[in-house]
Amino acid sequence: MENAPHATAREMIEAVVARIHERLPEAQRELAAAFAEHYFRGTAVEDLAELEHANLYGAVLAHFNLAYQRRPGVPNLHAYNPQLEQHGWQSTHTVLEAVCDDSPFLVDSIRMAINRLGQTCHLIVHPVFRIVRDDAGHLVGILDDGDEGAREAVMHFEIDRVTDEMLEELEATVRDVVAKVRRVVDDWKPMRERLEAHIAEIEASPPSLPDGELEESLAFLRWIADDNFT
Repeated sequence: MENAPHATAREMIEAVVARIHERLPEAQRELAAAFAEHYFRGTAVEDLAELEHANLYGAVLAHFNLAYQRRPGVPNLHAYNPQLEQHGWQSTHTVLEAVCDDSPFLVDSIRMAINRLGQTCHLIVHPVFRIVRDDAGHLVGILDDGDEGAREAVMHFEIDRVTDEMLEELEATVRDVVAKVRRVVDDWKPMRERLEAHIAEIEASPPSLPDGELEESLAFLRWIADDNFT
């Protein structure tokens, strides 16, 4: 059944949650329902309205399964062409799903990588979850905002349909981007600390430069250090 013409985002989410309670084993229902509730936060109803309830349910369940077990620091990625018989839902687009440690710049960096491959993003869903995992990396809890728990980015990109051969290239490209973003973010604080140390060193022992040039250079370095580093 297609979505009602004027269904709200709340009604669409409730329809997905209802299917979860109808179809999943009891042991998984509450966790999958909590995942679905968080999954669509911030997504425009117009974007959701293009998908039938059955496909919304299938997309959420596929991403839930991808997120269910993950080792810290290791991204889970899956690029595929959804087919009803194989994946439980269908789409005319290629789908890239990602679950990884949350970090600044992830969504834009992945979107730009997709664009560099000559593809266009038609839909991006990118909630951030606070997730509790056991020692084996299994998902055991989803917490409300502000609670403790590791912040994990759960990202769903729908792009132009690509061939099966290109799916591996897409996954490899995005995996490389996620790793590079992680390295940059991890290095940001040490780099800023090094910058501040150089500023202090210059102020304590100014080089032999004209006063105007020295002050201009110091002003620029202070500006960079003042939350303009990125």
